[in-house]
Amino acid sequence: MSLTHRRRHRLTRIALVTAIAIFSAGGYLSASEIDDRLIEAARDGDAALVEDLLDRGADIEARDDDGHTALMWASERGHDEVAQWLRTWAAEPRPRRQSPR
Repeated sequence: MSLTHRRRHRLTRIALVTAIAIFSAGGYLSASEIDDRLIEAARDGDAALVEDLLDRGADIEARDDDGHTALMWASERGHDEVAQWLRTWAAEPRPRRQSPR
């Protein structure tokens, strides 16, 4: 198994574990949990999960305890595809999430 294949397999497992965590407890996550998962997915370079979480209402401007956004993490970790995707998403007008934090 090549290094690239192992890395892809590892990332797939991470995405699966994250997806299971998201859909546990009936699929409900609070707004802050969705935001936290967005930051984790961006930090890990998981574009599919980033897209899913944004579709579920994650705040693209949410910050972690150190003040980093998903875009900051994706850029810092070299996840160029995720970073570009986040920039594109942020540029498109969308209604703001209505639920309180």
